Amino acid sequence: MFISKAFVDKHQLEVTPATGTIKDGGGKKLVERIGTVKITVRNGVKSVACSPDIMVMPPRRDLVIGLSHFALFGYELRGVPVKQPEDSDEEEKSENKHEKTDLVDGLTAGELHASVEDALGRNTEIPLSQRCTHELAILLLKPTSTEQIWKRINYVSKRDEPKVDEKVASWEEAGVIERAPETCKNAFPLLCVPKKDAYGNKVDVRPCLDLRQLNQRLPDVNYPLPKIRDIITQVGSL
Repeated sequence: MFISKAFVDKHQLEVTPATGTIKDGGGKKLVERIGTVKITVRNGVKSVACSPDIMVMPPRRDLVIGLSHFALFGYELRGVPVKQPEDSDEEEKSENKHEKTDLVDGLTAGELHASVEDALGRNTEIPLSQRCTHELAILLLKPTSTEQIWKRINYVSKRDEPKVDEKVASWEEAGVIERAPETCKNAFPLLCVPKKDAYGNKVDVRPCLDLRQLNQRLPDVNYPLPKIRDIITQVGSL
């Protein structure tokens, strides 16, 4: 755990000098230790007394809490692959262990990768406009009602029109969508969802089809989605 030197200086906290070196907040390089301070950290649920090391940090960053402290505050990470710098040796041992472990039909991880390399290469050569004909890749919608669904098309701002036209044209060229015939009696509105950068600025727009009216006419399918933790467990050794 680290606390910002600027924060310590601003609040005139009592510093206990420390010697030696310590890895910085990113765990990438060693820096000289400045000292520690005794503070109590509260997160609204728990109060934890601790003595973080003082570190020079970027502006508006006062405290960095390591993964080893998460349990103290009642936090828990689930289904997230995490690698700490000090665990690099253990990770290397783990990778070597997987290489010697039989995964599928007596194959090791390296042999399994080599066996599917050609298939993956052929897959990348398939044009985007070519559709998969496997029965599991074809989705047939069976509405409970044949009633016509017609919704008024939403307004698209002049500023967003070029971006929407470009994206829709790229989908049509790739064969992802196709033009409906003039005799089609159904119509669904297009929604333009803004895409923002890390600072909250709108940088792009994502066209989406509003299919809520159609969803109301489709029977419910109670199929449990797999949990992220289970997926990671199954493919972790690959």
